[in-house]
Amino acid sequence: MKLILTDANIVVLASNYNPSIVSKDWILEKGIITENPTNFAHTPGFSHFESENYILTVSENRLLARVRKINDLNVADLPDIVHKYVGSLPETPYTAIGFNYKWIIHPEKQEKNIAGLFKDVFLNQKHKIKFTHAIGNANYTLGGIVYSMYEEFRFKANIEFNEEGLFSFNYHLSLDLTKPRHEQLYNAILKHGKTYEHANNMVKEIMEVVS
Repeated sequence: MKLILTDANIVVLASNYNPSIVSKDWILEKGIITENPTNFAHTPGFSHFESENYILTVSENRLLARVRKINDLNVADLPDIVHKYVGSLPETPYTAIGFNYKWIIHPEKQEKNIAGLFKDVFLNQKHKIKFTHAIGNANYTLGGIVYSMYEEFRFKANIEFNEEGLFSFNYHLSLDLTKPRHEQLYNAILKHGKTYEHANNMVKEIMEVVS
């Protein structure tokens, strides 16, 4: 059974970005991404920069920084891209920041699919959870949405079990607009690694259930 990280990104919301200034040369000159683009599109209301390892997209109200080639080193470097962008445009009215991660659990060919494994777990007498009296022999999948707090972030986990296990984690922080926004953003960016570790540990614990 394989655990695969399929997406890692950071979203920063603002009441008004100015994508017209986010040109290819501007991104490189500011050192936001130092790799040359493999794909670039730029209009007055939209900027999209792709390099070998990263993707940066800016629209009128949203900045998205995403890892293109997924590995731990690139995930660790992602907040530095956002930090440099925010520092280059301190006058932008930022309003919120979010960290997002997605994993899949992919069963090997000889293994039962993930939905079947979790049905075995939840329907096992040992776990004292019984669904059969309610659903009979109907086809179903297991999943759920969890809301909580992790430090100052509003945390949401979306979990689905089909042929594969799908795990989406979001850590959201709305900025206090009565206080300095950049300080709040910088403090949040510094905790990116902690949120990644938090999500990764949860997925690994779920893996232990089905292993």
